[in-house]
Amino acid sequence: MPGEDFERNVFVNCPYDDKYRELQRATIFVLMRLGFEPCLAAQVSNSGELRMERIKRQIRECRHSIHDLSLVIAEKKNEIARMNMPYELGLDLGASWYGASPLNSKILLVLERKRGSVEKALSDHAGFDLRTHEGKVDLLLREVRAHFYSHLSSQHGGIRTDFPTHDELLAEWPLFLTWIQKRPGGTLRSESEIQHMEVAEFKDKVRQWLEAQKEPPQSQSPAYDLIREHAQERYDRFIQDAITPWAFFNTTHGISIDLPNGRTIRYSGIEFSGSARQVFWETFPESCIREITKTFFEWTRKLCAERKLSPILPLKETAMFLEGGLTRCLDRMAEIDRKLRGKGSPNSVPRYNPESERRALEKIITTRLKAELRLAGALA
Repeated sequence: MPGEDFERNVFVNCPYDDKYRELQRATIFVLMRLGFEPCLAAQVSNSGELRMERIKRQIRECRHSIHDLSLVIAEKKNEIARMNMPYELGLDLGASWYGASPLNSKILLVLERKRGSVEKALSDHAGFDLRTHEGKVDLLLREVRAHFYSHLSSQHGGIRTDFPTHDELLAEWPLFLTWIQKRPGGTLRSESEIQHMEVAEFKDKVRQWLEAQKEPPQSQSPAYDLIREHAQERYDRFIQDAITPWAFFNTTHGISIDLPNGRTIRYSGIEFSGSARQVFWETFPESCIREITKTFFEWTRKLCAERKLSPILPLKETAMFLEGGLTRCLDRMAEIDRKLRGKGSPNSVPRYNPESERRALEKIITTRLKAELRLAGALA
C-alpha cells in the first residue's frame, strides 16, 4: 500500500543518457524546489533487486509522475528509439486506470521534445495533454511549474504563498549550479565529478542548498533583493545584446559586437570555426564579464553609501549573483555553440563543456571581491 508520502512523491521516468543529464538534474531541482520528492529508479542501488520491481514499487508509492518521451523517435540513422519510457508510462497509466484507491487518483505529466513527436510514435496516446520543452532547461522549468501550479490551485489548500515564479526558478537554477561546484573546504568540484554524481547524492545536494536558503533573514543584507534584481537585469541585457546575436552567425550575415573595452568583434563571410570560435569562447566573454563585474561592484558601493549600509555583506552577495549569472551566460553560449557547430542540428554534435572558461571568469569576480573587501576593511 502507498505510504504517507504518496501525495508528495513524484515518479520521474526519463532517459539516463549523458545528453539528457542536464534536463534530468533540472527536473529533480524544480520538483524539490516546489516541495515534492522526485523518485527515480537510479537513485536506489541494490544489485539484489530487479530494476522492474523497483520501478513498480515507485509507481505504487507516487501519486504524481513525470514521463519524458524525448527519445521515442530515433534522430539519426541507425539510432534505436528508446522504448523504456513509453513502457513505464504504460505501467503508470495501468496503475491509475485499474488500481484501487489511492492509485486511481494519480496525476501524470507527459513531456516531449518536439510538439507532435509522441503522437507519431504512440498514436494510441493521441489526444492527451502533452507539454513540450524543446530540450531547453528554461522551458522544462516552466512546464513542470505550470503543471503543478494547475494541480495545486484545484486542491483544498490552494497555492502556497512562497510558490516560486518562473523567473525565480530561472534565477535560482544557475545559483544552485554555482553552489554545487564548491566543496565545504573551499575547493572546486570538477565538471566530471558533478556530471557523474549519483542521483541520490545530487538530491542530497539540492536538499542542502534549499535548507541553506532558509537561514534567518539576518544572513541576508537589506539590499539583497535589490542586488538580485539588478544582477538579473544586467545579465538579461548582456545575453540579449551580446550573446544571442551570435546565434545568427553565418557566412552571409556574420556578426558585429562592440566590446566594453572599445574593441569591436566583426566577422563576415566565414564559418563559425577557427579564430571566430576562439574569440567567442575567450576574448569576447572575458571583456564583457570584466566590465559587468566592475560596474556592478561600483553600483553596490554607491547603493550602500546612499542607504547608509555596511558594504561587506552586500559586496559578497554581489559576487554570488555575478557567479550565478555567469553560469546562465555560459549555458546560453554552450547552447549557441552547439547549434552553430551542428549547422542547425545541435544534436549532431556533443555539447561543449565551458568549465575552463567558467573558472577563468569566476577568478575575475573573486579577485575583484577581495579587492573590494579590503577597501571596505573586511580583509587585512
